[in-house]
Amino acid sequence: IRSSLNRLMDKEGYKTMVAENGESALEIVRKENPAIVFLDLRLPGIDGLSTLKEIKETNEDAIVFLFSAYGTFKDVVKATLFIIKDAPFMTGSVLRIDGGYVLGGEKVMPMPKGLEDV
Repeated sequence: IRSSLNRLMDKEGYKTMVAENGESALEIVRKENPAIVFLDLRLPGIDGLSTLKEIKETNEDAIVFLFSAYGTFKDVVKATLFIIKDAPFMTGSVLRIDGGYVLGGEKVMPMPKGLEDV
């Protein structure tokens, strides 16, 4: 995903920088102060949520897209709790466990039976 996204953004004329882990991403953010960051939830070393928190402490205006191609239910719960409890900067956040997305104002279906109390 990282190399595909890098090629796409380069092709569209954007300056891109690529990091292989959370530590490298934080170095780039500190040096380059990017406007937009695409960040994987699962990273070697510092995980994506911890990296996100540090990015926002360094550059609160950065727009961060957090995603993952490999996620477990535990990852979804962790991300959701992070958004609710630890990330006041995550306004307008949308998270769906079925891989879909919700546009602002759309009705969100209730959680499936058995997941309400997770």
